[in-house]
Amino acid sequence: MASFFGCDITESAGGSDDVIAAKDAQAMLKIIIPKQSPCPLIRVGGSRDGAYLIPNDLSDIGHCLSPGVNNFKHFEDELSSKFGITCNMYDASSDADKLSTALIEGKQTFEKKWLDVDGQANSISIQQWLTEKNRQDARDCLLQIDIEGAEYRNILGTSSADLARFRIIVIELHKLAVGFTRPRVFNRVIKPFLLKLNEHFTCVHAHPNNVLGAYTPPSLDIAVPRILELTFLRNDRFTKANTSKHVSLPHPLDIMNAPEKPPLHLGSAWMSGPRNVESRTRIAKDWFHYFHHHSSGNDFGKLLVAHAKKAIKYRLPS
Repeated sequence: MASFFGCDITESAGGSDDVIAAKDAQAMLKIIIPKQSPCPLIRVGGSRDGAYLIPNDLSDIGHCLSPGVNNFKHFEDELSSKFGITCNMYDASSDADKLSTALIEGKQTFEKKWLDVDGQANSISIQQWLTEKNRQDARDCLLQIDIEGAEYRNILGTSSADLARFRIIVIELHKLAVGFTRPRVFNRVIKPFLLKLNEHFTCVHAHPNNVLGAYTPPSLDIAVPRILELTFLRNDRFTKANTSKHVSLPHPLDIMNAPEKPPLHLGSAWMSGPRNVESRTRIAKDWFHYFHHHSSGNDFGKLLVAHAKKAIKYRLPS
């Protein structure tokens, strides 16, 4: 059986998935182009990889489901200490004594399990977590999910009603550019995955992880990050008046995941209007920090030349 991160992409007997329709690709891209948040975005988790931008709409959120902590829980620490949210963390590749900070008693738990829908003893599904951890708690939840590709089968394997229990979903999508390049992956995984999220949620922030760069799929002719961090807010929360005129890409609070790698920013096709001054300033700061990180001897001059050549070839955002 052919698969993509555990999702079946074998061709069905009744049809072919060998083509990505341009209109479908554009429609799916539209889902992950961020819209104005009804609340200001705040950064939670510090100034390093693992921090995320989320709407400042955390009042009365009871629990956070956070799989794939990878020994670092700065995001969860701030949720628990500053906002009083109970965080339940899972990662079968780690142990509680390996976490960089101690568990906060009464506000954090850790279990050596995968988040998965396979029903195995060493895994837990989103549905199981909602049943076990929130049986007596009807408050909204938050989902922060970075599980190296398993996000697709977990979201697809969760009912829309269960997903709607979450007010905010922060999710890191892996091999996204591949998903817009391989027809069966797009039609069997990416398209149904994004359509499911789109039932109850609106994307309010998109941040490209600069670790692996970007690729331009023929179906879009738009540069797509290989790894993309997205923040979704449930649609019923869009009751407050928007105070900002347009979405900032990048957002002034964004950071580079890997300072040693060239900065990566979403192009104009991801935006509904012109790039504002704050975003342009953020781009300039990212490149300055990158040059500064590598500056030694003649390296700085070489980097400036390399950046100029890259800007000409790939039309980097200004």
